Amino acid sequence: MPETREREIMLTRRNNLKSFIQNEKTYYNEHLLKTSGEDWNSPIWAGKGSGWLAIRNKSISFNFESLKRLTGFKTNISTIDSNYQNFMKSMIIYRFRLNNVSPQALNALLLNLKRIYIILYEITGQTDPCYITTEIIQETDTRLVKSGYKNIFDAVANLCVIQGILNNLNLTLSPLLHTNKHKLNNTYNKINKQKILLKTNVVDDLAYEGDDKLISFDAFRAYAWITNNTRNKCELLGCRIVDILFATGMRINEILYLPRDCWVEREIESESHLDSIKDLNNKSLKMYGLRYFSEKNSDAYIHWIEPNAVSIVKRAIQDILELTYDYHLQAKFLVENEGARILNKDIFRDEVSLFDVLEKLFETNRFFKWFEPKKGRKKNLLILLKESVEHWCSLNNISPIRMIDVKVRFSIEENRFINDPTLRHSTSIPIYKVEDWENALKKHFNNPKQFLHFNFKIRNAESKVRLDELLLVAPLGSTNVNNAIRLLPVVEPISYQSISKFLSSNGKNNNQNIFDVHKLYEADGNRININTHFMRHNINTFLALENISEHQQAIMMGRKDIRQNKAYQHLPEEHHYQLQSRFQINKQKESDTPKEGEIEALITNPLDHLSTEPMLFSEQLNLEKNVQRAFHSLDSSIQTKELTLSLCENNLLLNELQNTYNEIENSSGPQSAKEFINTHGGSLHIVPNGACTRNIALHGCHKRMKCISGDGCSNLTVTGRIGELSNIKTTINNMRNNIIKLENLQEKDPQYSRALIEQQSDLINMEKVLNKAELAAQNNLKLYVFDNGNNYSANQRPTMLVDLFRNAIDNQDS
Repeated sequence: MPETREREIMLTRRNNLKSFIQNEKTYYNEHLLKTSGEDWNSPIWAGKGSGWLAIRNKSISFNFESLKRLTGFKTNISTIDSNYQNFMKSMIIYRFRLNNVSPQALNALLLNLKRIYIILYEITGQTDPCYITTEIIQETDTRLVKSGYKNIFDAVANLCVIQGILNNLNLTLSPLLHTNKHKLNNTYNKINKQKILLKTNVVDDLAYEGDDKLISFDAFRAYAWITNNTRNKCELLGCRIVDILFATGMRINEILYLPRDCWVEREIESESHLDSIKDLNNKSLKMYGLRYFSEKNSDAYIHWIEPNAVSIVKRAIQDILELTYDYHLQAKFLVENEGARILNKDIFRDEVSLFDVLEKLFETNRFFKWFEPKKGRKKNLLILLKESVEHWCSLNNISPIRMIDVKVRFSIEENRFINDPTLRHSTSIPIYKVEDWENALKKHFNNPKQFLHFNFKIRNAESKVRLDELLLVAPLGSTNVNNAIRLLPVVEPISYQSISKFLSSNGKNNNQNIFDVHKLYEADGNRININTHFMRHNINTFLALENISEHQQAIMMGRKDIRQNKAYQHLPEEHHYQLQSRFQINKQKESDTPKEGEIEALITNPLDHLSTEPMLFSEQLNLEKNVQRAFHSLDSSIQTKELTLSLCENNLLLNELQNTYNEIENSSGPQSAKEFINTHGGSLHIVPNGACTRNIALHGCHKRMKCISGDGCSNLTVTGRIGELSNIKTTINNMRNNIIKLENLQEKDPQYSRALIEQQSDLINMEKVLNKAELAAQNNLKLYVFDNGNNYSANQRPTMLVDLFRNAIDNQDS
């Protein structure tokens, strides 16, 4: 009976698996096959265009039969069983249609399914997914840990996703019960990053979340110089693509797949829509944009350009059209003959000389570098280029059919070699067969048919675009600033990797980026590396700092889900605190009620007083200042200082700060009083015995308000405010009384010795505070008490482009 039961369960699970695979296959054939262009039974699915995979660079593909490059999972299995391949394909389609996950997430899913396959075979000798057990999932987890997998939390979370699908669909003989016991240790995670900063006591209210994604001012200034001082067409093409990134904040793949006719101009219509709006010269005002294929299927399909950036984008488009003109002619030829032939017989007859090769077939960066200023050139330009061509030909089995002697020199005006019979010496150059080059080029063209047509899906409508209809078509390596060669007839869309290497590289093995070759660095001497997505992060941060609404940010950035805005808003902690402080209501909890004998220090809700107390209104202040005074709705330290100064000038501020201001004004004049406010009115947070330069309300206090314990805290400041000195003196008297009590207690119980020693040490520090407070009171100076104490202030960081933008906003608001 038990055996019969097991057979029934196995039969049920296999029927479930068969049904699962058939359902996903049917969905694929009905909804995705047309866009994908890959047959279900194909062992490799390579994404083209922005169809269901949304893969726009050729390096990403799904290989369902190979088990290579799985670190820590070495195996002798040569290929994956066909049934398991169908299972993996079904899992990918299932995840996509239910959760619409990204191609990168689907690829991570595929890698884990392959890891499970290896462990499944090793433990059970089976390849059927029905035999997957909790033990197999656990062993996969263990192997990942042993292999040193960095993002182990996400990898095991992905295993748990697979486990959940198998359980929900009843595909395994027994339920899978593995749990993810790893902790999220992503250093870029905001919460964990803040915890790390608090533990190390390095907190800066003006530092930005994820500022590793923001561009420093030095990097931006370096790029601005480069883009206006390019030295050759490789640099020019790369810079013009990056110019569009900077000016629009579009995704890199949206730019790389812009249509050739992307430029859009429209007249701005009046409200009546009967006529366009005119300028002073009676010319119609226009708005300019880029028509594009949205990567995330947002509703936008024209990216409207900010007026100040129009000239930058227009120059970029015009230069790109000029630089890629010949490449588009070649692309058109490839499309029209369906990639059957690379070289056009109308242009290339039977033979090509070295000069034909250099003009139409082969290009090397050694040509550009030859013209760069040097102390002396060791080789003749023709000899240098000839050696490069011959070396490439030898690697590709191309031999010259004969050699001829020529007398030529390079004409800078004509940008080519020209005959010059006056030269004393001739040079022997090779002649090649065209068909030899045709065959060699085909080997370097990875499946030319694959890149002739691209499918894009916007608003559930499909668009098919030919290779020659794309704007950025060029030979591989056209933006490579290192020692690269380019095969001019082998044209394809410029890849993400090309632009990524143009802006960022490791600098090893002569792998330099555009900043390296121009010898431009960060202010601290470090190399400049910019990710292609950083521009998008910066622009979205600009919009957030300007308090543009969330839905408007999403529209401007071509984003469908406004919840994604947050990942691109790298705002200073101070900005969050200012927004929260306007609307946050602190509700008193029952557990917060002080016990008998304790000091009551509860903060009442300011909004509770609105119904019983009128808002104080001063005729000496305008409405904005009165509102700011009543609600503390201040957006910057500049506004804080200005409001404080306005209140003090009109004698409207109560308590210590106003009294101190009045004393200084009477004794030293209004300018000294104003300087006092500029020093003390914008960033100090009052504590019982002085002031703290750390925003305790936002970040908390690592020393638990024990400012004088141990070595003392360097954030503790004495300001000379009224009441500060008397409070310190009172505290010292209390501490001395406590010491006397502890000494008496110690005589009866030695356990009080430690408390006595700590109190005596604190008293010494407190006397230092008193000395500094007396000095501050006499001289109106802002002094740090513990110069050599634990420094809890912010660490040094480079000036970011966002810093300048934010300062400009503050100055404008003020």
